[in-house]
Amino acid sequence: MLSCYECGKKLRFWDGYYHPTLGKKVIVCLKCFDQIEESMENYQNFIIREFKNERQRKIIDIKDIKLKFLNWWNHQKSTH
Repeated sequence: MLSCYECGKKLRFWDGYYHPTLGKKVIVCLKCFDQIEESMENYQNFIIREFKNERQRKIIDIKDIKLKFLNWWNHQKSTH
């Protein structure tokens, strides 16, 4: 008889699910499988959200750099 990798619950033949990240070597119960899936989904959403925020920050940084350059350039032209 197998037991859940996460919580240790004894599993019958039809009760086990393959661990989503560790693969076919590890079996978990339905409750643990759902928790793992939810955790993975939350992590995925976090990564996507941070990636989008990083892209927006880079766009803002590029605009800020362009603005600073234009201000510097205008200042250079006005002083010469």
